[in-house]
Amino acid sequence: PSSGPVGTRVTIEGAGFAEKNTIYAGYAVLNDIPSSDGKTLSFAVEPPLPPEIHRSSGLITYWFYVQNKNGLSNVATFYLQTKP
Repeated sequence: PSSGPVGTRVTIEGAGFAEKNTIYAGYAVLNDIPSSDGKTLSFAVEPPLPPEIHRSSGLITYWFYVQNKNGLSNVATFYLQTKP
């Protein structure tokens, strides 16, 4: 999905993913994320957010990209919903 609340599971599709990938997602760093087929990665959007963000309304732009032994991916965007 391109947007959702904290905890939304995102699947990245592409090529060149390795057995161990690092996903830089907002302020979080997710290490050793595996790709079973070299074409997809999956992670939950669970950024460290200050309490005042949870009280706000709207969407927060959340960027992420992947790094592994093959290099860096393009940057992708997810829109984090702060309230349902």
